[in-house]
Amino acid sequence: MAADEEVPLPVAVERVGQTIGAPFEQRQIEEGVARVAGQCRAQPVEVGVRDVLRGADRYLNAHGDPDPETVRGHEQDLIAALISHPHAVAAVTAWLDPDMVTDRAWRATYHAIADLAAARERIDEVTVAWRTHQLTRVNGPGPDPRDLHAVVDAVSAHDPAWIARLVAGDQLRALADRASSCLVANAANPGLSIPDLLDSARAHTAALVDLAQNALPEHATTDVAEPVLPMLFRSPGVPVAQGAG
Repeated sequence: MAADEEVPLPVAVERVGQTIGAPFEQRQIEEGVARVAGQCRAQPVEVGVRDVLRGADRYLNAHGDPDPETVRGHEQDLIAALISHPHAVAAVTAWLDPDMVTDRAWRATYHAIADLAAARERIDEVTVAWRTHQLTRVNGPGPDPRDLHAVVDAVSAHDPAWIARLVAGDQLRALADRASSCLVANAANPGLSIPDLLDSARAHTAALVDLAQNALPEHATTDVAEPVLPMLFRSPGVPVAQGAG
């Protein structure tokens, strides 16, 4: 499948059918493709969703694969920036769940910040450190207080919204990679029906749309020049399914 090829959804369904068709009877494949293609025609992808997917696809293509250390650094910077700029906490907690933070110690600190914000309590370095300590049994220990202070001090003048975009990009990339790997594995599963495969694709796409809409709304544009469907099969390190184009 060429990266710049606009592929109608029913055609994509047929290609998926060709990809996993060998283990099935041809009649089953034809019936499944016809049924799902009919559903696709009856329920076209909304323009707004296409815009968000194109924006997210463009963002992913513009940024390289982050290494785990870079991801942890972005997370630490964001969490520390929220301590210095508590007005930004609500906007971040709206899309970044604490369990999405990969660094366990800083995840505990983020839990404490979210807990303080929910209780409408003061958020500062001392209060966050104390609440993190109070919640140690639940969330585990936070970072060393000296490390916490060093990062808070280093990013105190930084715009938390800018750092949040870095973290959102890391999250979006990770989600896209997991979705692509899952779709490739599902396409190779002879026991999975075509409708179930397409349902899985829709679920993964919905998750990407939800994250992009909430975390990177500025990347959702009305540019219609870029294809949407190829992004489902385009992910670094994950091969495109044979027979997809």
